[in-house]
Amino acid sequence: MSEKSVADAVYAGIDTHKDFHVAAVVDHLGRLLDTFTAATTVAGYRTLLQWITSFGDVDRIGVEGTGSYGVAVTRLLRDRELEVVEVNRPNQR
Repeated sequence: MSEKSVADAVYAGIDTHKDFHVAAVVDHLGRLLDTFTAATTVAGYRTLLQWITSFGDVDRIGVEGTGSYGVAVTRLLRDRELEVVEVNRPNQR
């Protein structure tokens, strides 16, 4: 983050699926601000990015499956110079 304080930061997480992604944005205390579902299309990714950044200064975005269903949205986010971290899928057992 640049000159803004941690208290101004928001964080996003994206749960990826084949046909849609579900995102959540939380504040610096981990309080849920909102959730959003977007189609897995270029227009959907752009709308998702606009929605995430509407909450303020985005510190980082966790994406599940940056090498599979999340590869396209991850590429778009990184192209916009946002920090993206891969989130491992939970153990299904």
